[in-house]
Amino acid sequence: MKFKAVFIIFNIVLIVIFLSIFCIPFFILDRDFALNFLKTSWGLCLCFAVMMIAMNVVFIRNWKLFSILEAEDWPALMVFLEKKIYQQKQITYRYVKLLCDSCILLSDFPGVQRLADFVSERKPPVYARSVLGFAAALILQRKTVAAALLEQFHEDKGVKNRPWVEWYYGFALYLKKEFKRSMTVFSGLLPSSKNRVVTGLSVYMLETKIAPAESSFDELRSSTAAYKNSLVRAHTAGVWRKQLESEKSEVPVVILGKLLDEAAVYLYGSAD
Repeated sequence: MKFKAVFIIFNIVLIVIFLSIFCIPFFILDRDFALNFLKTSWGLCLCFAVMMIAMNVVFIRNWKLFSILEAEDWPALMVFLEKKIYQQKQITYRYVKLLCDSCILLSDFPGVQRLADFVSERKPPVYARSVLGFAAALILQRKTVAAALLEQFHEDKGVKNRPWVEWYYGFALYLKKEFKRSMTVFSGLLPSSKNRVVTGLSVYMLETKIAPAESSFDELRSSTAAYKNSLVRAHTAGVWRKQLESEKSEVPVVILGKLLDEAAVYLYGSAD
């Protein structure tokens, strides 16, 4: 739906709700009772008005950003965000994430590195929250330093999407051929993660990638198989796809592409 249409519908709905609560009593109740109701409910009326004004201010302040996102004009989005971050020093998690995602989608990896360096120096807490995107860009370039980066933050409670940060840490170790350490990370995710996709991908990596390369996996074979069977019994392929679609709002998940399809085939016999 078009952004402008959403804005208009949002205001219409709020106005209708407001009129329903505060005007209809005059038509269906005694006038004196209705006036008394309004007198005693002025606080609610004020809160409603403040909420409506605040939401409209948010819409208006972000009008240009929403319009660019609606048009899917990624180069224009990058210009907008670079101005916000580098010139106006508005180093917020939302702006940093959007710029990082845009750079990845346009394969502008030097842009990602510039952003990472800038944010890590000026806003370390925002850098920590955004580390998944920075690490995903490094992995796309097959840079092994991704493992070292994620090792600093994979247990940090301040990061966003922590199960995915942990999974990417295990994946980065696998790409470095540190199979035993990778196995430890993936196996640790099986009992701890409540994210079905992360659990399924961890099982897939353990049984198809780690097992052939790491002899000590034999000690985990039965427990890994149990987690796989439990996942498949508890959640159908349809549930898996639904969860996966919700996860694909994150670029680091989208870029896994073929790996997600392979995991779906492994778990459920089909990627569809």
